Amino acid sequence: MILSDIDLRAAIVDHRIVERLGPDAIQPCSIDVRLCGSLALLDERVEIDPGADRWGRYDTLAIPPGGWPLLPGRFALGSTRERVQVPDDMVCLAIGLASLARVGLSAEMTGLVDAGFVGTVTMELRNVGPAPIRLRAGMPIGQL
Repeated sequence: MILSDIDLRAAIVDHRIVERLGPDAIQPCSIDVRLCGSLALLDERVEIDPGADRWGRYDTLAIPPGGWPLLPGRFALGSTRERVQVPDDMVCLAIGLASLARVGLSAEMTGLVDAGFVGTVTMELRNVGPAPIRLRAGMPIGQL
């Protein structure tokens, strides 16, 4: 079942789904989420070897007030500014915004957020376009 905006508003009032919402976040059947204030950048000098349980190393970057350019071909991890709380009787679908995908920003989120999950949703950000894309803290980045 997909919740309508009326059902989403009721669940939010009951503190059942999302906290720290932005203005106008509730859409007809989704909730817009924003990018948090920091990114995790994979250290390209460290080899990743999943077979040996070596997953690389990340450096944390606080997004400056003027934003930070994600260059073509680059990858970063981000998360939602909003705190998500999925009730035990629901699951949540998390997806990137189509408007960002049309300019080359792939904002892959976890996909399915399990029942009982509490926290921020991690997203993999990739610039698959030809030009730098400026990421700003608080910018709309996806939907639940």
